[in-house]
Amino acid sequence: MIIQVSDHAKRVDIISIMPVGKRIFFALLSLIPLLAPYELLWRVQWHDYWNPVFLLFALVSVGAIAVSGLFLFAALAGLSSQMTFNALRSTFTHSERAPIVPQRTQVLPLSSIRSIHIRTQEWSDGPPSYSLRVTMFNGAVFDSGSSESRQEIEQAKVQVEDFLNRTGNF
Repeated sequence: MIIQVSDHAKRVDIISIMPVGKRIFFALLSLIPLLAPYELLWRVQWHDYWNPVFLLFALVSVGAIAVSGLFLFAALAGLSSQMTFNALRSTFTHSERAPIVPQRTQVLPLSSIRSIHIRTQEWSDGPPSYSLRVTMFNGAVFDSGSSESRQEIEQAKVQVEDFLNRTGNF
């Protein structure tokens, strides 16, 4: 995920984009597991469907199709998000969108921001990822896209806090 922070005099945008290249990569990757059903079931001329070898190949093929579906889902449903802190309108806007998910946008007053902090997501098989979390007084929580670079998220947090302090909204 790519995190972009743009700081203007009256507005800060934090944009988290799932790159098109990554979407295409996942979509193409979803085609590879489909070779298993083709090679094991389609290409072979089966005459007896109730033997253990065919049933094993059918089970492997179902698993391959499931893996293919997961890659395709990642390509189509990977979210891109945007946080906008707008001093002119005194609003905080959070938007999320993906090719198969309708855009969701929430607009709240800047004065309803309770805290801004860094959320750490620990993974069992890799480095942690970090995101900027905005917590509102009404209990709503909004996260930016994640990054493996804590420094990148800390820099975004500092920019947002400086902007909110500069505009008198924090």
